[in-house]
Amino acid sequence: MELTKLDIEMAGCLRRLTKNRFLLRSKNEKWFQTIVDHRVKLQSVLDSFLIQMDINESLGIIYLRPINEEIESVLSYQMGRKQSLSALSSVLIFHLRDLRLQFFLNPGANEAPLVKLSELREFAQNFNQSSIDREFERQFRKCLDEFTELQILFSIPSQPDLFEITAVCEILLPIEQIQEMKIKIDSYFAGTAITTGGLDA
Repeated sequence: MELTKLDIEMAGCLRRLTKNRFLLRSKNEKWFQTIVDHRVKLQSVLDSFLIQMDINESLGIIYLRPINEEIESVLSYQMGRKQSLSALSSVLIFHLRDLRLQFFLNPGANEAPLVKLSELREFAQNFNQSSIDREFERQFRKCLDEFTELQILFSIPSQPDLFEITAVCEILLPIEQIQEMKIKIDSYFAGTAITTGGLDA
């Protein structure tokens, strides 16, 4: 079979779209633009899976989602792996979302919203109900693993204790949900230890 350039590009786009939940322009500009260029053809393929491709060029993010939850229920087969964040991660993503919002409301010298590891740890300590330091550290490190896996945070190669807060925050936690989430978080931590799950991502 003789493959054309379009065949190869389409395959490359589909593989990237189905491998990761989110594709960020800042991390893969070439393929981001290729997907944008072939959006109509790609969507025609995804239509047969009853999947919608969302392209947010202003945020620089592309992701797939079910067409609607009713169809998901009928299919009884989940599209991708839904991840339930730990309670501490749910608190931290709220904080990260707020930091990202503040960055764009008050732009500084940095090109992207950044957060220091020490700042994240200090914020998380406010919700620490463990009397054992190493238990809190284990929970905190689990949060970082969750965030890097979901591409919520990217470490800065030249500064390993510094992270970029990506647009994934805005997809997982739209601004209209922030106040609702804050109420739930405050209520949760008012009388419960950090042991169960939190926000679905």
